Amino acid sequence: MTEQNLNGRAAIVTGGAAGIGGATARRLAADGAKVLIVDVVEEQAEANAKRIRDAGGNAITMIGDVSQESVAKEMVERAVSEFGRLDILIQNAYGGGADRAGSAVEVEPDAWRSGMDLLVTAHYLGAKYAVPAMEESDAAPGYEPEPWTGRGRRHGSPPAANVGRIVNISSVHGMLQAPRSLIYEAGKAAVIGLTR
Repeated sequence: MTEQNLNGRAAIVTGGAAGIGGATARRLAADGAKVLIVDVVEEQAEANAKRIRDAGGNAITMIGDVSQESVAKEMVERAVSEFGRLDILIQNAYGGGADRAGSAVEVEPDAWRSGMDLLVTAHYLGAKYAVPAMEESDAAPGYEPEPWTGRGRRHGSPPAANVGRIVNISSVHGMLQAPRSLIYEAGKAAVIGLTR
């Protein structure tokens, strides 16, 4: 275990069963965060959560497709219910497949829609439900805000400070295009735009 600089914080990692998402879930837990792993591959998700718990961390799983609004809403509700708050959302989930490879001429409309839902719509839905939960969770434990120096009507009330972080995983493919990868390339470019 490391320094535990995320003690008291709660995180969701979509696509957290393996790969980049799996490693991210393990790192967050090693740094002290309580982690909800959301994935469609139950066996791998459970194995990663067990690995985290065996190392002294705190992790649970939820199986579901985060491109579905009901799942996006439920994952936030589950994190808040289990951990009492939400501080971090890592949006990493994506599942490729032979039907999602190809150019605009080769890709079928249903594959386009399902691929873009998982790559882009899921990020929108995650933010839609996570941001209010993060705001309600308030600042992370132990956070001491800087004194507010705004004055007059133009500056208004102090902004919410340190109430959460969303990390959307894109790729170099969002900027540099590879042939016959229309869905992945367009989706990762959209993630960059959505994050901005």
